[in-house]
Amino acid sequence: MEVRHRKSMCPRAILFLATCWFGFPFATNAADVGQLNPAWLDQDKAVISRLKPLLPPTPNEISATEWIKQLDISNKIEDRDIGFGGRRYQFATLGGYATAWISLVAYRDEIAQVHIQLTASSSPPQVVRVIQQTWGSVGKKTERGVEYDYRSPEVSRKLLEAIAGQLGDSVDVTVPLKHRADLELLLDPIRPLTVGTHCGIAGIAPEGREAIDRLTSAKQLGLLGRILRSTNPEARVYAAMAMDQLGKSGMLVSSADAKAIETIGKLDITIQRCDGCFISVDTADSLLHGRGPNW
Repeated sequence: MEVRHRKSMCPRAILFLATCWFGFPFATNAADVGQLNPAWLDQDKAVISRLKPLLPPTPNEISATEWIKQLDISNKIEDRDIGFGGRRYQFATLGGYATAWISLVAYRDEIAQVHIQLTASSSPPQVVRVIQQTWGSVGKKTERGVEYDYRSPEVSRKLLEAIAGQLGDSVDVTVPLKHRADLELLLDPIRPLTVGTHCGIAGIAPEGREAIDRLTSAKQLGLLGRILRSTNPEARVYAAMAMDQLGKSGMLVSSADAKAIETIGKLDITIQRCDGCFISVDTADSLLHGRGPNW
């Protein structure tokens, strides 16, 4: 697969990564604390009124394509093949004070997961209260707004079975408490990760790299085997890199895992990578054979 490397400058890249999960606003309407703009609040309420009737999504009644059509948001941040029949979509829409971020993972056009975050990051507290009251009891309140998560166990299982069909089953292992958060991060298909070592203006390791480093340092081959079969494409590449590193240090990587790594390298999908102040797309093959960020 020929990949055209798409690069963006650092501030924009950092903002994109932050907004995709943490909800910092792509654009925020500021207001004086003492005086709210009713028109802006009406815009926030309109966004909520458009989203709430679509929840919860019911995979046996509506396809991902139809759900996205009903969502009716033109600002599509991501529409991406994540391998094995899976696809991830990300959208953003502005209200008056708040920004709504919607992520969806589908398997063969069936809805597997949905994550919605409505955030008024730099708005007065009374704006946040209005948003939370209008949203109601669906989902949960956050410090700056509301958050909603949906997961279909049936469709998620289908995606995992499709992965296991090509990569094999992982070995069941006990998950130490100190590694649970890292494992959850790297198994989550909704969470946007990038493959790299020193990213952003500060040149820090992205969270996926920090998580995989902790598991690698602890020589958790069993957990790495699970991540190798993750629904998150960047996590799979991280696990393959980690296993290669441990194999070179003398640890035995099973033939099943070695075969899975080979298959991952051949997948015709893109992988998000970061190099300092640039974010671009690459292939697993390129990254696994030393043509990507230094490991």
